[in-house]
Amino acid sequence: MKLFVSIFCCLFFLTSNSLAINEAIYEYRYDVFPLQGELNDTPVFNSNSPEEVITQGILLSTFSKENKEYPNAHIDYKFINKFDIFSHHIAVKTEENKNKTLFQGILVKNLSNEVATIKIHSSATYLTSQTPFLKLDDYIINNDGAIFAGPGDKVNQDILRNKNYFVIKEIKIKPKSYYILFNEPINIKKGATRNARTCLFKLETDKNLYISDLAIYQDTSSYENLNEKPSIDDYIYILEKNNLAQKRDKVPTPIDKPYKDKFFYSRVSGIAHGNTWKAKIINEKNYLKIPEKNFGYSYVLNSVYNNTYGTKNVQSAKVVKRYNDTAYQSHGNYGVTYEIEFNLYNYFDKYNSISINFSSPIRTQDDVFERTVRYFEMPEEKIKFRGEIKISYTTTSGIYFEKYIHLVQRFGQDSSPIGSFLLAPNEKRKVKIKYIYPADCTPPHILSIYNM
Repeated sequence: MKLFVSIFCCLFFLTSNSLAINEAIYEYRYDVFPLQGELNDTPVFNSNSPEEVITQGILLSTFSKENKEYPNAHIDYKFINKFDIFSHHIAVKTEENKNKTLFQGILVKNLSNEVATIKIHSSATYLTSQTPFLKLDDYIINNDGAIFAGPGDKVNQDILRNKNYFVIKEIKIKPKSYYILFNEPINIKKGATRNARTCLFKLETDKNLYISDLAIYQDTSSYENLNEKPSIDDYIYILEKNNLAQKRDKVPTPIDKPYKDKFFYSRVSGIAHGNTWKAKIINEKNYLKIPEKNFGYSYVLNSVYNNTYGTKNVQSAKVVKRYNDTAYQSHGNYGVTYEIEFNLYNYFDKYNSISINFSSPIRTQDDVFERTVRYFEMPEEKIKFRGEIKISYTTTSGIYFEKYIHLVQRFGQDSSPIGSFLLAPNEKRKVKIKYIYPADCTPPHILSIYNM
């Protein structure tokens, strides 16, 4: 049941920015629970700091510190078997680089005495200039993938559909050799001052690899070198002779110590453990018994330290190797896949109408548990989520059905249902939800099952 109240509120997110004052609020009477399941341990090469790149240098390097001009720019981590590469960086025009183009290169090295094979399961990369942040309706059926806003949104839609940026499915690297996996510009259009690129690659290697994400500002002032990309030797020089790229982001607040005033999460540059959260939501045996009439259950999604809707269920992946001025956790799990399933069970002796919602409620003050979920009646025009949710299920007649729904949500905004079911007495309905969290969003959110 939706209840309307008028509350004088001052809410804070991340760095305690005020979101709304004296807003009309409505609320639903249901609890928010921790999301069942857990992250896997697949390593993610997560390169998001510095977000704004104004000098060339090392964005993230897992190479050894040996024989490097700046040893502390390398974190010494070897990749084997399945892993992801996620990156999101912004090129910013300055007086020093106004006639140059930023190139992003991902350089790998085969550490084995044998040929290494990298399998490319899926991959995507886009610039903001290719995928602008268009103003879209809040709820759009997007089965053909034609609707998107921003590079993070578009990248994740491609990965969700198993598309591939790379033309080939396998790469062979000679023993003890370097290979440029990726070499693309983050070019700034005439009249603009910035551009961003997001990448997400799902890969697998049969030999140990070192990986580095490198930035080179190359002179493109003349027509002759306009389309010329840096060479492998250029990137090796950056790897061996350069320090970390600038400008550095805010230093994170330690998460294991008390803090005062503002809390800074910072941005990630390191190795995060976990690329998929699998959850099977149950409350009795293998079923999710539906809630009573006018009541619901909610489960927190993409929760971060000290912002869990009172559940204390922090879902952010731990960053096991990092630079000292970057995040301790992969806050929000950008690029992480969520696979959630539940088998709805109508144990009542009459029909019940169930709705499934993905929404972005008002943050609970001081992350305290509350028995209601609250939304703004008219949220401010500040986007909290823009991305796609895939929902699939089998109808009562045994027909498999799936749809892709594109959502845009503001801070404190509810949503139309992503799924609605009329369940007969004793009927069971298995539902699956899948999404990849876009880099352009702000966590957390909730998944709700409500008996209308």
